Amino acid sequence: MDPMEDEKETEAVECCGDDESLHRSEQEHRKRCDELSTVMTDESKRYWSRLYGISGRSVFLDLPGFSVTKCLVHDTMHLLYEGISMAEVKRLLRYCILDKKYFSLSYVNLSMADIGRHLRANCRPNEIDASRLKMADDRLNLTASQLQCTHICFL
Repeated sequence: MDPMEDEKETEAVECCGDDESLHRSEQEHRKRCDELSTVMTDESKRYWSRLYGISGRSVFLDLPGFSVTKCLVHDTMHLLYEGISMAEVKRLLRYCILDKKYFSLSYVNLSMADIGRHLRANCRPNEIDASRLKMADDRLNLTASQLQCTHICFL
């Protein structure tokens, strides 16, 4: 490897915090699948499933030589539209509406409703709730497909 490329990779790891200890191992994944298959209340199962990011065993676990923690492509819906994009849109809206008052939440909601008239029913964005916008988390009351369609319209 070129020394410059190696230096850039090291910089990227330092910047983005790529820590190998944060990656799920095959053994840990199998253990979590087993835990979810034990008898528990629906509420407990929902809690642990959401925490683990899985809902149970996959048929891929039984394929010889196939690692479910290394051989699957990234899930853009969860990573982007329910993850980083949702967080970034909320932060941008909070900054523009609550902090700087460049425009109002009513204006955003009217604009999204106007865009929504041209979209499929399952993509039409919900009205953004003011109390949800003020919450100290990275969530909005939009689904992944609503956020994706709204992104496409604004691009």
